[in-house]
Amino acid sequence: PSDERKVEQDFAFIADAVIEAGAQVVELNFSCPNAQHGLLYQDPDLCHTIVKEVVRVAGSTPVSVKTGLFSNETSMREC
Repeated sequence: PSDERKVEQDFAFIADAVIEAGAQVVELNFSCPNAQHGLLYQDPDLCHTIVKEVVRVAGSTPVSVKTGLFSNETSMREC
């Protein structure tokens, strides 16, 4: 993220930009390693914060979330 924004604000900024450019859906890829946060899908609190912010910005544009493989059902349900 930029020095002045949190990671969820960066995701929201990009979501807004792609919607403005004509995207009909926003996909959040939490399974790809993030240089600063590792595998995002393994941090349920951060995932929730990012999704909440992106959905707020996206309005009526659908938002999908791509996750990786969870080690067990409990971990999956936490996300």
